[in-house]
Amino acid sequence: MTTDLQQCRAQAARLLAPGGELSVEDTNSSPLTGDLLPAWDEDWLLIERERLRQVQLHALEALAVRLRNLGRYPEAIDAALRAKAIEPLRESVHAVLIDICLDEGNVAAAHGYLRQYSSVLWTELGLRPSPRLLERVRDASRLPRL
Repeated sequence: MTTDLQQCRAQAARLLAPGGELSVEDTNSSPLTGDLLPAWDEDWLLIERERLRQVQLHALEALAVRLRNLGRYPEAIDAALRAKAIEPLRESVHAVLIDICLDEGNVAAAHGYLRQYSSVLWTELGLRPSPRLLERVRDASRLPRL
């Protein structure tokens, strides 16, 4: 019998390993969410919770990218949104989310996610998105010449 934590770490290891096929069980992003012993209030848990949070973030982002590359956009968006819920200020997650929208031809949604991210980033830290992220959306928004 495996614990939720073991299942999460095993799935994350598979998703973060270079190459390899995406197995059916690894497309389920639910095991990659959740807190470690949420009802406990022990000092030693702070580091372990942060370690797990980082594993979850990286694994969800990797899952979103793999699903995007397979053209499985709804599932890719779900994985990216789960990562965004864990860390709303993580630019790489927003970049993946925007790339998914652009790949499926949804420029308006990409703009919407960029606006949301810009607003949160400015409100929380007084920062703007990186020029590289802004350029992604700007390039996709240019209309072809007729």
